[in-house]
Amino acid sequence: MKNSIHIIGIDAQTLTAGQQKLLSQCSLVVGGKRLLQLCDDIPGKRLSITPLEHTLAAVAEALKSGTVAVLASGDPLFFGIAKRLIEEFGADVVEVHPALSSMQLAFARFKLPWDDARLISL
Repeated sequence: MKNSIHIIGIDAQTLTAGQQKLLSQCSLVVGGKRLLQLCDDIPGKRLSITPLEHTLAAVAEALKSGTVAVLASGDPLFFGIAKRLIEEFGADVVEVHPALSSMQLAFARFKLPWDDARLISL
């Protein structure tokens, strides 16, 4: 695996086997407290996503010698951390593994199409 940043969207309370395998190959895993708790059984260094500027510097340093994983809720490209990481490190370094977003789940539960929805982040 080349040195890269894997942004992994999480939409459940457990990790899939594929996510666990990917995380076990990373030298650093970044995320919020709730998402990092899902990785308790996976060896490796952990880092809180906040404060973000400190985290970006740590990701840049870890990327020099290994692969980094960043855990995100749902789809990291839907008002998520992926935009910032792509801007900071470049699209060629970032791999996005999306999960269902909160909007996808909400529209599905209400059984409503959302192709005409207008979405904003507040």
